[in-house]
Amino acid sequence: MLTPTHHTEIVGGSGVSEQIAVLNFWTITDPVEVDKLLNRSNRGGKNSAQLVPGWAVAGVDPTTGKRWLQGVQFKPDSPPTDREGKPQKYLSASGRETQPLFLDTGDAGYWQRVLADPTIPIIITEGAKKSGCLLTLGYAAISLPGVWNGQKQGRLKPLIQQICAVGRQVGMGFDADLMEKRGVRQALDKSGQMLTNAGCVVLVMLGQPVQRH
Repeated sequence: MLTPTHHTEIVGGSGVSEQIAVLNFWTITDPVEVDKLLNRSNRGGKNSAQLVPGWAVAGVDPTTGKRWLQGVQFKPDSPPTDREGKPQKYLSASGRETQPLFLDTGDAGYWQRVLADPTIPIIITEGAKKSGCLLTLGYAAISLPGVWNGQKQGRLKPLIQQICAVGRQVGMGFDADLMEKRGVRQALDKSGQMLTNAGCVVLVMLGQPVQRH
């Protein structure tokens, strides 16, 4: 369940439907629960206590429609800072490889149908709230926790590879800093090339999504 503040942020502020918000997002106030979710060893320690409250998000296995914790993230209301003093707005599970997030739409067969039909365009975006908003609008959208997290060692991660099909349109909608940050453009170029090599038709999105489905 989401607190009113988190509900306003996700539903009111980001345009995520009530159903998608309820199925995928929830508030956490217990630091032990945060540590368990993020696979942290220091359960309920001082640093963990400073993370709550916040909201978490998790989706489904796209091949079965069942709930799983691949791609789970936690967003503390008061984010900690990294060694360079930058806020860590979103935290992923430690000891697990970061994965794309497929949100639950309420239709158990939704992602299976999308994966099986190459005529359905897919949008890859950055952040669960963005993919939730796009799904609300009727687009098949998955999210990455960061621009480099769809690939590893020069290859697409398996969960991204499975969306590939000859002729499928894949829209890449990263954050607005695409035009400002060289690293973001490099991630886009490399991921886009690998998707193209897998037969997809890659579209770079700057504010507007690809064909609605």
